[in-house]
Amino acid sequence: LPNRWNEFRKKYNIVEENYKINRDGYILYTLSNAIGWFGQHKEKNWIQNIDKNLKKIRQKTKRKIVIRLHPNNISYNANIEKKCPGFKKFINNLKKKYEINNTQPLGEIKNDIYAAFVVNGSICVELTCYGIPIFCIDKSFDKFICSKIAIKNLDLINNLQLEHLDNSKKTQFLEWVCSNCFFRTEIKNGALFKKIYEILSKKFNNI
Repeated sequence: LPNRWNEFRKKYNIVEENYKINRDGYILYTLSNAIGWFGQHKEKNWIQNIDKNLKKIRQKTKRKIVIRLHPNNISYNANIEKKCPGFKKFINNLKKKYEINNTQPLGEIKNDIYAAFVVNGSICVELTCYGIPIFCIDKSFDKFICSKIAIKNLDLINNLQLEHLDNSKKTQFLEWVCSNCFFRTEIKNGALFKKIYEILSKKFNNI
């Protein structure tokens, strides 16, 4: 669906900011859901992968790193430990090395961030709207939605330049994301199902 980004911006009063580089800012490392589909199926070694990636980043830069937990993992419970053994101990160890910030919305800390590391998910869209450079160093990078916008060359982390970032590409990414989204009213009034029917009809008519 074309021109959806503008519709979403107007409806939800979203401001798309140009890329900026805060030389005095910190690196925000965002964690995926340890007990969600990604953590349980894609990242079967969730703890080891995070530890490995943080070590890779630290080898490239001495910049401060702040950790942001997935919203579903903020409140610890037995179910998390059951599905991700060692979770509590791992997070406690992270707290000894890094600051963990889940109390402030991204909108409040956006001007404090130099760059962010993401795996996948909606957070990469929000960070992109704020004009924050995002990196992804996961081995399955090419399969993620963030692959259309994230930087995968870790060598750039220590000296980001605006020439490494493309505002037009950022807008194209947001347009692409929104082209695959529907408003709740469109779901309720059947517009989503009509579109699905239209796509499937074309597909099967061409077989």
